[in-house]
Amino acid sequence: MKERSRNYQLDFLKLVFAFIIVICHTGEFIDKNSGFVLPSQMGFWGVHFFFIVSGLFMVSSSRVLKTDSSDGKMNDSAKGAFYFVIQKFQKIAIPYWIALLICVFCFYVVCYRGASLKNLESIVPEFFAITQAGIDTARFNGPTWYISAMLIAMLPMCYLLYRNRDVYLYLFCPLAALATYGFMYHCESSTLDAVQFLGIFDGGIVRALCGISIGGISYILSEGIVEKVQNKGEKVILTIAELVCYVLLFGLWFQPN
Repeated sequence: MKERSRNYQLDFLKLVFAFIIVICHTGEFIDKNSGFVLPSQMGFWGVHFFFIVSGLFMVSSSRVLKTDSSDGKMNDSAKGAFYFVIQKFQKIAIPYWIALLICVFCFYVVCYRGASLKNLESIVPEFFAITQAGIDTARFNGPTWYISAMLIAMLPMCYLLYRNRDVYLYLFCPLAALATYGFMYHCESSTLDAVQFLGIFDGGIVRALCGISIGGISYILSEGIVEKVQNKGEKVILTIAELVCYVLLFGLWFQPN
């Protein structure tokens, strides 16, 4: 994949899907008698898009790390994966904590004034973004489950990527994507409730594993397209195919059941 300073198409898509996620969380404000219903798939695919982008960037960032010349393995794979996740959280920690504190304030002062503060310690798992490990007793800022799921899933996945890039991209990602999609298909809800406890973690971890794996596959495909698609005609065909996929994705949301 050619290195670019900025991918404006991806920035635009992130803006679109971020807006979709915001709209998805406004359902409670819609008058029940209005007859307007938000498509149930909007939230799932909005979050899934960001998992995919996270997986794509994780693979892209691994290119700049040093490898052993003998076997192509990343130096200090475990430590590298750990610090990658820590740095990922550090970039968003301040706005994440500010939003969390605003939610806590609204909970105790606006919504439930006079509520006991003895359960305030339940903010700790959310403060460190580890709620998707099944420690989600409060969920003051519920929509941020995505951040917890992403960070937890990335830790072992990033280790595998650093340990052996080819095994991760060409074996693990395709198999993990298929397995997680199959698992979600047989769940009561194919979108899998993010806060559904599955024994050792919440359902959001499965969704993160699936999306990040798709991100790895997307990276392989993008490299192949950049390498092999050279003439203008092929680029036009791929652009049309891309637009058709967008139309199908967004159009199917608003089809009657």
